[in-house]
Amino acid sequence: MNSKRLRSERGGTPSFVKPFLHALTRMQERETLRPDQFIDRAVMLIVDRFGSSKRATEAAFAHGLLGIQADHTNYFNGFALLMTLSRGMAVAVREASGNQSRVVIEGDAERYSFDLTKAPSEGELELIGLIRSVLKAVMPELKPAWEIAIVGSVPAGLVPTFIASVTTALSRAIEAHQSLPVDASKRVGLLRGAITAFLQQPFSPAYLLGSRVTSPDKFVVVDTETGEHLSLPVPEQERPGWVLIDTREETVRDNVGQRSEKAAEALERLRQRAFPEMSSFRDLEHRDLKVAFDAVPKRLRPVVRYLVTENRRVQKLVAAIRRRDWQLFGALMFMSHSCRKSDWQVTTAMLDHVVAEAERFSIEGVYGATQTGEGTFVVALGQPFSLPAFLDHLRSTWPQNFSDGPDMYIL
Repeated sequence: MNSKRLRSERGGTPSFVKPFLHALTRMQERETLRPDQFIDRAVMLIVDRFGSSKRATEAAFAHGLLGIQADHTNYFNGFALLMTLSRGMAVAVREASGNQSRVVIEGDAERYSFDLTKAPSEGELELIGLIRSVLKAVMPELKPAWEIAIVGSVPAGLVPTFIASVTTALSRAIEAHQSLPVDASKRVGLLRGAITAFLQQPFSPAYLLGSRVTSPDKFVVVDTETGEHLSLPVPEQERPGWVLIDTREETVRDNVGQRSEKAAEALERLRQRAFPEMSSFRDLEHRDLKVAFDAVPKRLRPVVRYLVTENRRVQKLVAAIRRRDWQLFGALMFMSHSCRKSDWQVTTAMLDHVVAEAERFSIEGVYGATQTGEGTFVVALGQPFSLPAFLDHLRSTWPQNFSDGPDMYIL
């Protein structure tokens, strides 16, 4: 997907954000619904907006997954660490008459329609394009038109989290409605293909693989090569506090295609000159970096360093979780952001400002922070009673030459 397609008029967030602005308020107010409550609201919405029907309605829910260390898996099959959120997306579906499918979204008065047998109309909502792609992937033979209702509390600006959650919920609802055999691995493959085709750029399977974990507030380690995942529960009394900060950028650097090309070039050079048996960056250890640097041009060394160190950092984060060493965990997040900034060059001045302020607050109980999703969001952790003061500090000292101010959410 080219950069214009991912952007709204403001720049850094997708154009399907507007219908989900209510989700921001819901997160800020810390409204937490159970999955069955989300599903009930989706079913109620489809009836309220389209009327009652004798046709069967099915609905499904998918938790959102926040990428703690996952963005590098857009570029190769490595390890990813995600955190399951209590928030998520619910989708209700039922067959519609005629060829026109219709979509309604909680918090948006509009009704969106499309015909799967026809090309998209100019100016079609981004979310509708995503739904089109998923429906074609899940049901290659065009089925009857659909009425679809979407409810949730995941900000669309958290692009990979939002996309994985809404597409997983839609796929589950369609599978239940059509009595399709449920194969989690096949679902991940179909959805990843549909999302990649829609975005026209790589999409990590980590978020889709992690959606198999249905319990909130758990860490999930995913091997994106084998599809295996491991859930890491942490008792509530031992959890740190978490916050999300949306810098509301006017621009973000989203040249995923260019970064993919550099990663592919670096991998090929490494195979030719130093590691002929190497199949992926996951095969390299920290101790291999010196040899790897000698095998690639200077311009590709930051690419190799970023991809290798990010992937290896997942193991260290897991060790920190198991020891409940949140200060080490936070230090690893700071290191990750520094690597994103210097080697991957995906951060911006606004993102760097937030992380730098978090580091300044480390003496006050903020353990760490890093960009997440290669977008406008920073995730930070620390002592629960320290984070509100940190957010107040960000609001009061927000540079006037930056955006209008950040959106902030306590998880």
